[in-house]
Amino acid sequence: MHRYVGIRKQCMELVGSTSLASGGVYKNYNTFNSQNIVNRETWRPGMAVYRYNRVVNNRRVGDHAMILSEIEWSNNNPTGNIRVVETNWGTTFNNPLGQTPWQRTVTRRDVTNAVFVRDYYNVVNLDR
Repeated sequence: MHRYVGIRKQCMELVGSTSLASGGVYKNYNTFNSQNIVNRETWRPGMAVYRYNRVVNNRRVGDHAMILSEIEWSNNNPTGNIRVVETNWGTTFNNPLGQTPWQRTVTRRDVTNAVFVRDYYNVVNLDR
């Protein structure tokens, strides 16, 4: 829906405003240690997915926020892959790193399970 109404938000703005509009709560990147849902069987669409791929002062920090939209479960891949909804994913702008502000759109992207195994992402429940 956001794509059609011309929303040009940064990634954390999109996750926060969508959660609040849906009756959830806003959670920022500081939820890394305390709110990560490790058990993949409890993941569901609507949860936040935060990427922690930068190190600042010897501490991993968040640099991208997404919304979990679909989960693929199968016998061949019991832990599943996910599809996320996001905005401002790219490297054409560097303050902050992401898309050029007037080109930001909401997009979908598949994230494979191998990325989660490497510990770059956290899934966070926005209901509480």
